[in-house]
Amino acid sequence: ALSATNGSSLVLTNRVVQVGYTYTFQVQAINFFGKRDVERIEIRVSPQSLPLVTIQGASSLTTTREAGISLSASAEASSCATSPSSSEHNLLYLWSETSSYLDASSLTVGNNPRKMTILPNTLVPGYTYTVASVISSIAAPNLNSTATVEITCEYADLQALIQKGNRMVGTDDEFVLDGSGSRDPDQSVIPGSLSYSWSCQTDVGTSCLNVTGGKFEHYAIAS
Repeated sequence: ALSATNGSSLVLTNRVVQVGYTYTFQVQAINFFGKRDVERIEIRVSPQSLPLVTIQGASSLTTTREAGISLSASAEASSCATSPSSSEHNLLYLWSETSSYLDASSLTVGNNPRKMTILPNTLVPGYTYTVASVISSIAAPNLNSTATVEITCEYADLQALIQKGNRMVGTDDEFVLDGSGSRDPDQSVIPGSLSYSWSCQTDVGTSCLNVTGGKFEHYAIAS
């Protein structure tokens, strides 16, 4: 049977899906202002009773090189399984990256095998990675179930910085504005150095700097 298709949940039984088929389900969320977003997932139907596994969160995620990402899998024994060896405490957890962009050593799993972390500065901007969590029974490791998530590493925004920020100086003081602290978070994987362009405005909106021969010249401000 299939529950109503306009609620926040959709309940299916084995009478609806057929063995050997892959089903694509879509949910569209719409708010009061008419804005909407769509999420799609695939459900594959096996002829065997398998552990039920999901990766928490959406099926497609984004991150940046500096941020890294952590994932958590949720697993439980099949509702049809009756053997004690198929209980939640007798399941094996294996994490992998299936698009071959990362090796297993890049996936950090601690004492809790349900949780996996990809450390900062591991992913490459512009790439999409497919991470899989494979869950099987210790007693029957050949009977396993897999959940996947796609992780897109986005290019990070440039970060312009003038050292020491706003300040007050005396009329006879010489001062230096240092923009060398500006950075590109993706610089370690994208060749090339930053270029810089300076400008200045007075408090009445007029230009106060002119670049001539690589030097700044002060415009006289009419009194």
